[in-house]
Amino acid sequence: DECGMSPASTTVVISTLSKPSVPVITAEKLLLCNNESTTLQVNNAAGTIEWYNTQGTSLGTGTSLGVSTANGYYVIARNSCGETPSAP
Repeated sequence: DECGMSPASTTVVISTLSKPSVPVITAEKLLLCNNESTTLQVNNAAGTIEWYNTQGTSLGTGTSLGVSTANGYYVIARNSCGETPSAP
């Protein structure tokens, strides 16, 4: 009726999100000979994955990174709830 109740509203569902779990890096090879390369991979983390070397230089984003230089590498997984670095 014109002065009665309005139609029911739509339901809104609120969900919670946690910051990403600790990323685990795997490598095809751990030892490189001259002119060789390997691929580093993260499969267990969600969000944006950013790669760094041990000097703190950002190397790009994504779940994999091709490398040909002996160095240490780590990632930081980020989402709207925070960030989590890989284990050293």
